[in-house]
Order: sequence, then C-alpha cells, then structure tokens
Amino acid sequence: MTKNNDKTETLEQYDFPWSEDEYIFANKSEYAEAIGDFLISFSNLESALNLLVVEMVNDRSHDLGYKVIKSLGYANKINLARDLYLPTIHHIPNNKIRERRKNEFEIILKKLNQLGESRNKIAHANWVTLDKNGYVRTKIKSDETGTVQFIRIKITSSIMKKWSGQCDQNASKVYKFKEKVLSSMRISVPQVVNI
Repeated sequence: MTKNNDKTETLEQYDFPWSEDEYIFANKSEYAEAIGDFLISFSNLESALNLLVVEMVNDRSHDLGYKVIKSLGYANKINLARDLYLPTIHHIPNNKIRERRKNEFEIILKKLNQLGESRNKIAHANWVTLDKNGYVRTKIKSDETGTVQFIRIKITSSIMKKWSGQCDQNASKVYKFKEKVLSSMRISVPQVVNI
C-alpha cells in the first residue's frame, strides 16, 4: 500500500490490464458522465487561472497575457501566477489586508495544484483496469529491484463529482481573489487642479 490507501500491483510476466469483470464496460455511461463533468469543471478552473495571469501581465488588454501563457502547461501557469502575485501582494499598503491576501493566495495555490493532480489522474488513468471497488491504474513505476509496478487509486464517479464541485468553487475563488488584489492595489491619485 502507498499513500491514501492506494494499491500497488506487481507485473508478473505479461500484462492483461482489463479487469476480470470488465467493470468499466458495464458502467461506461456513469463514468463517462463523471469524467466529462470533471473535465468541463477543470476547464472552468484553468480559465480562471489564465485570467488571473493575463490580468496581471496587462490589465488594459489580454492580448499580451495570452501570448505569455500560450505555451505554458497548467503547473507552469500556477508558478507564473505565484511569481506575479506574491510581489504585488507584498506591496499592498495595509498590513492586515496584505497578510489576509497572502494567506488566501497560498490556499488557492495549494488547491490549484491538488486539482491539477486530480486532473492528471483522471486524464491518464487506464480506465479498462477499473475494478468494482473503484480502483484504477494511474501510474507505472519500478521498485528498487527494477520490477514493474502499477499504482492503483480509487476514483469513483462520486469522487469525480466531488472534485468537479471543488473545481467550480475554486474557479469562483480565483476570480474573486484577482479582484480583491487589484482593488487593494488601487491608490487614489490626487486630482490636478487648474490654477
């Protein structure tokens, strides 16, 4: 066993990945709906992340921001968001608000990374290995002797629905966070008086 009750199975000589009861084929529509729902929700989350970055690159036009991120993967967009927002947060004049935004941002970044890992597990799972308990192969590794091992984790349709909800909730948090930071940075400019 590995973390979170993941299961490890060792390759004997030949691999026959299909589960014995071919569970995925009997439950294909249920899983297809849950996978599709998750991917749509994750797309919403990644769109929020994109806007988080492009607004900071240039708040007058998204053109330059999209040119910056067009070749970046999800994890690199998170890193770029961190690099752009932490210095900005550091310059928020009010100490209390600055600390609140920094803590809020760290929570958002952690959740973005977790949901990215969930997305990778769903997208790269070998779904024909799904068993009736919800365990599916998501990773191949070798142990210290070089023996091939398959990591199986539990991904049920209800787990994916939960992750979908987390994607949607966090997309909303990202949109709101962006506005909070930008409004915290706005400093009133003294009006020029004509004499």
